Amino acid sequence: MSAARRWGYVGGAVAALVIGIALFVGGVFDPLGMEAYSTRKLAALKAASPDAVASPRPAASASPQPVAHAADDVAGNPPRSDLTAPAVAAAARGAFRPPPESALPAGAFGDVIRRGREIFVDTPRAASAYVGNGLRCVNCHLDAGRLADSAPLWAAFVSYPAYRSKTKSVTTFQQRLQG
Repeated sequence: MSAARRWGYVGGAVAALVIGIALFVGGVFDPLGMEAYSTRKLAALKAASPDAVASPRPAASASPQPVAHAADDVAGNPPRSDLTAPAVAAAARGAFRPPPESALPAGAFGDVIRRGREIFVDTPRAASAYVGNGLRCVNCHLDAGRLADSAPLWAAFVSYPAYRSKTKSVTTFQQRLQG
């Protein structure tokens, strides 16, 4: 390939890059959709509280305190009043709340539940014949499989029976749990 042709390709690539940057900076080209996201978010904030978006920030005082502004959410910074512990927020929404361990029943049924929890929490010791490593079920299934949004077992129950292409059969929850 001749030097002139090579420089032609380089020049074309540079020109395309410059045009792409100009379009991006000008707001015409928005590959990540951030401009549209910000516009939607700001419009929703203005609709919810028009004066919260338009009002300027107060001047700094001698004892600074966190001030929540609706406009901060556009940048991905939720107001401090909205920051709560996940468990508290879930309870406020009425989400699933597992029963406390103190609520386990007495008798044979309670013993079976406690044995299952023991296997789940200390898998290598309680079920050594069935494991080949030091992992415990609770390494992935937090709070002994009871914590929402962290691979909980209670949420999987509603998905079974289900067809599994791996076994080419319909599997029950009990069969899936056994592997």
